[in-house]
Amino acid sequence: MGRRFFPPCRNPHGRSGHPSRHRHANPSGRPKSDDPKQQVTLRLDAAMLGGFRATDPGWQSRINAELRMALGL
Repeated sequence: MGRRFFPPCRNPHGRSGHPSRHRHANPSGRPKSDDPKQQVTLRLDAAMLGGFRATDPGWQSRINAELRMALGL
């Protein structure tokens, strides 16, 4: 099966490619945080991780809150 060629789309701002690739194309949205979170890779016990995930959406924020309390922040 051969590859099909799809020309790059053009958004209203005249940039080529998918509009989501241009972060400044749409300045509306969530405001920038004064203290942005950083993405990390962390190994956790399966039981502990399962316990937090079982508490529904927001489990990552709850882990963050528990770590802040443990450090007294």
